[in-house]
Amino acid sequence: GTAFDNLGSLIEAYVHVFDSNGVFQFSRRIASYTSNTVTWASSDTATAAALVAAINANATVNPIVMATRYAGKFTLTSAIAGNTLQVCGYTFTGVAGTADYTKQQFSIDTSDTAAALDLSKSIQSCPGLNEKVGAVSVAGVCWIFLVDDRAARSNEILASTTTTCVPTAIAAGAYYWIVARQPGLLGNTCTATATGTNMTAQSAVSGKLGGGLGGYLSTSQYLSSDVK
Repeated sequence: GTAFDNLGSLIEAYVHVFDSNGVFQFSRRIASYTSNTVTWASSDTATAAALVAAINANATVNPIVMATRYAGKFTLTSAIAGNTLQVCGYTFTGVAGTADYTKQQFSIDTSDTAAALDLSKSIQSCPGLNEKVGAVSVAGVCWIFLVDDRAARSNEILASTTTTCVPTAIAAGAYYWIVARQPGLLGNTCTATATGTNMTAQSAVSGKLGGGLGGYLSTSQYLSSDVK
């Protein structure tokens, strides 16, 4: 069979040109929907690798987005205040109440799903780290993807001090990550959809990539898409 995803832009993904007096002159669409199709290649992991290569080689979309397949994760099960996690040398601490992302905190209130979401926001908000990795939360799991499509280096590890936040090492797998190359409105108009047997897409904001490599932008626009 085949597996593919569609990358493209919403109608807002235009370049709007104004003159020196701020008067609108014209608009130009910079991207439209394009499909990246590959044949299933012996395993889901191999197929994900083929899709990532196809996306990154697609001249229509690669000026705007990129893809990577190297990821690890934290699975949260009854996370509590005081839990500490290490992400590529950076420490994140679970707290009760509102988290201060500038202190690399994440809130453990409400549920593990909410805690995983807050952890992903905190990671996306961390200067330096958010240029190396991106984070996506799905139902109590915080996925952490390397920005570059390559194997993890010796210092790019995930660790935890508790059994309530279980890490899985960064490695190539059946998941891959699609992210806008730059933060801002352009990234927030891009979408990713998946079509094919057992292909799904995860995103916090109606399929929008959002955010980009600049990290967290707002409560509703920071996640990239995670496609399996």
